[in-house]
Amino acid sequence: SADSFDKIWGRSGAPHGLFIVRPKRGVSLDAVRGQLRAILRRLAHAGLGIESERRLANVEPMLTPGLGVSPEVRPSIESALHLLAGVIALVLLIACANVANLLLFRNVARRRMVTTQRALGASPGRIAREHLVQSLVLGVLGSAAGLGVGWLIAFAFRGQTLGRGPAFQGLPLDHRIAIFAALASVVTALLFGTLPAALAGRFDLASALRQTGLHHTGRAARFRSTLAAAQLALTLTLGVGALLLVRTVHNLNTADTGLDFRGVAFMWQSHRLNMTRAEADALARRVMAAVERVPGVQRAALGPPDLDPHPGARVMARVGPPGAPDDARVDARIVPVTPGWFRIFHIPTASGRVFSEHDWKEGPPYNVVLTASLARKLFGSENAVGRTLDGAGHTSAGVFSRPELHVIGVVPNLSGNQSPGVPKDAVFVTYAFRPVTGSFSLVLRTRRFDAQMAQSIRTAIHGVLPNELVDEPVPLSAASAHREQETLSQLLVLLSALAAILAAVGLYGVIAFAVAGRRRELAIRVALGAEAWRIARLVVRFAAAIIGTGTLLGLGGTYVMSRALQGRLFGVGPLDPASYIVGATLLGVVAAVACAIPALRAVRVDPVATLREE
Repeated sequence: SADSFDKIWGRSGAPHGLFIVRPKRGVSLDAVRGQLRAILRRLAHAGLGIESERRLANVEPMLTPGLGVSPEVRPSIESALHLLAGVIALVLLIACANVANLLLFRNVARRRMVTTQRALGASPGRIAREHLVQSLVLGVLGSAAGLGVGWLIAFAFRGQTLGRGPAFQGLPLDHRIAIFAALASVVTALLFGTLPAALAGRFDLASALRQTGLHHTGRAARFRSTLAAAQLALTLTLGVGALLLVRTVHNLNTADTGLDFRGVAFMWQSHRLNMTRAEADALARRVMAAVERVPGVQRAALGPPDLDPHPGARVMARVGPPGAPDDARVDARIVPVTPGWFRIFHIPTASGRVFSEHDWKEGPPYNVVLTASLARKLFGSENAVGRTLDGAGHTSAGVFSRPELHVIGVVPNLSGNQSPGVPKDAVFVTYAFRPVTGSFSLVLRTRRFDAQMAQSIRTAIHGVLPNELVDEPVPLSAASAHREQETLSQLLVLLSALAAILAAVGLYGVIAFAVAGRRRELAIRVALGAEAWRIARLVVRFAAAIIGTGTLLGLGGTYVMSRALQGRLFGVGPLDPASYIVGATLLGVVAAVACAIPALRAVRVDPVATLREE
């Protein structure tokens, strides 16, 4: 029926929510789209009423497979997810290098036990199988630990969003995630345990029986050092990328857009569609009056919460002086607002005045307010107040055109949160210009916004619109438009910290193993009178070579990472020297901490005890 259709459709020109379908196996999206189109056409001739049938006739089904988000924002979300996938892959590489080093260390440390097994008749194949089983157990334990860490990270990021995508609701521990984690861990352990297992029993038995201590061969040492340097390089890459995004978020949040968001809240509200212009304006005035009576609300107005709204709500026009050729016109955004909108965002006037209640009416004169950037493009250094414009644009609701637009005021440059610092060319008009769309955006300034005030505002609006669902008002801030960059920066910082810990552990293992392998040499040096600083210098020189190699490799990887982030940066270049210097310094501090304990052990080696053991 027409009533049930209006309830589903919301009487606002768009349905509340989305229609979700699951195609049968083997059915293409084009086939589903055709079936939905046929259903809508049948409904358009089902006697639902002229208005409902007209709206149904103009509806085209739009399917959004995969992520389930609008195609409009899908590329941005996919780009962010691809970036995250690449970052996670780098962390996994660091973890793999750690696993490989761990298994190689263990292989050398157990050389004496394996020698005994070989002497007692164990075959190299049996010893290799034993190593692979141990690697498999390591992978299973790693998958369990990884699921726990992943759940904790997901718990910390609940409610975060990437752009205008759906909010993340946490990590659902279903069978698919568990299987993926188990396979990733087991395959990693087996893959990087294959080489140590293959080498476990393949050595000369006679020389191994004569050997004492840990044997630190040059080829094996170089391989382990290379793995440690690669870990440091990947860590530096992630660290500099995180610093670039952190600086970007800081620049975005502190940039001056010309709008003061402190204490401002916003909500989107729908209402019935079939009303005249005068009825819509009267309804808007009643809603604002009801909200302003709520204790703590200083002022309410209708208008966008920012100059970067959803593209579907954007109205553009080519404006210019009457009779001006097309090349003398400028593309500008038409922004309908009620008179109090400028005061809510604390926007001053550069010249002239802003709207008063007298301007909010149907019919001429059609008064408008321009941004300074648009006024400068149209009139140069001349005063724009008192001049006239004409323009035309179009939206989904129809054609917007007025024969003469009278400029009554100019406001300073304003910019959107998505691109702060870039002035927007905008023509502010009163709500009488706006087509009746069955919805409005309400902005309000409060002394203190909390859950109780939000409920009071909803109650006040429900008193004016008793038959409508009232949305929840939310506080505005400059940071609210930068959720994607903020979420990515937080994730990169977290993953960079994890990578730094893994790299520090890997470097510590390499240095500690090198020191353990050279205990006899160090003991002889100490016995012959070598000073402590000379012993420490041997360790530091070995560690410095690894750190220097990792830093040089990391600078190349960082360049690639910064280029990948270039489209997401603001106020900072991809080759920002400060980020590179800070990243390299932090890496050096982490590496120094990882080398401190092995160097201290080398200095404190007891020559008597060591030589007696040898």
